[in-house]
Amino acid sequence: MLDIRTVAIAYAAHPVVHDFSLHLGEGQIGCLLGASGCGKTTVLRAIAGFEPVRAGEIHLGGERVAYERGMLSPEERRVGVVFQDYALFPHLTVAQNVAFGLRRLERRECAFRVEQMLELVGLSAMGARYPHELSGGQQQRVALARALAPAPRLMLMDEPFSNLDVTLRERLADEVRGILKQAGATAILVTHDQREAFAIADQVGVMAEGRLLQWDTPYALYHHPADRYVAGFVGEGALLPGTRLGDGRVRTELGTLRLDAARAPGDTDDVDVLIRPDALRLQADESAVQAEVVHRVFRGAEYLYTLQLPSGHHLLALAPSRDALEVGARTPVRLNVDTVCGFAAQ
Repeated sequence: MLDIRTVAIAYAAHPVVHDFSLHLGEGQIGCLLGASGCGKTTVLRAIAGFEPVRAGEIHLGGERVAYERGMLSPEERRVGVVFQDYALFPHLTVAQNVAFGLRRLERRECAFRVEQMLELVGLSAMGARYPHELSGGQQQRVALARALAPAPRLMLMDEPFSNLDVTLRERLADEVRGILKQAGATAILVTHDQREAFAIADQVGVMAEGRLLQWDTPYALYHHPADRYVAGFVGEGALLPGTRLGDGRVRTELGTLRLDAARAPGDTDDVDVLIRPDALRLQADESAVQAEVVHRVFRGAEYLYTLQLPSGHHLLALAPSRDALEVGARTPVRLNVDTVCGFAAQ
């Protein structure tokens, strides 16, 4: 449904997006994830038709909508947009807001479509209310219903949960995913919050300095990051030095492990391997390497520990909070994985 091919975007003489390519299939939900200023909203605006591209092409449903010498207007692209502040009309009721993009339909058909959309987002009983009478989560769902009502080819969402508190964000991200899947919509959103990205998206792209570093499933981003930046930006973890043995294995302070073939670190002998917190087992048998707890953070069901190995290197580990270890305690630590992702040592 969405095919972006080597797109470049600039503001005046200042390049903002470089050599950007991705593919999103029909019915899939994609997400652009990155820190503020990385270019993700600029890409979204170019897809919507609010920004021209300096190079490359954007195709929607097989139709070329943007290229170096021209572009279709936003209204010709059949794209729905949910803005960061929802942009609901305060003087219109919920039902009137949803009906705003349906003015070409006959009255009866329009009313049916509005009823259908409100039922989809769980707001059937609130059509007569005004936006100021709704909670932030309800306003977000009205904005989603309004964008879905004209049956767009593609839904675009710009930081759709940023105005909500953290607890509501996570719950609503899951709800929105369900709504989009039930509607059969293809969608792409931008966010700086990886929890949102993982909760809602089938494919996630990590961006930095105007470049797409990796476009992959949430699982692959976490377990098979393309480079050090993605490894550090997605999830938590630490890098542990190791030495390649030449047979697809690497020797580390925690033992000998197999390197992930999908993310081989080149021909260098010295590598850094990525150790995620869930890859470590604490209070293992006494023959394991002894580590010292130098810091801990309570997370309810778990503690996140910072451990110092005999070499002085630090690792992160998750363990149930019911078996808490005090700062200063020593614990045997063992890896729970056989394969690790490695990068050339720096």
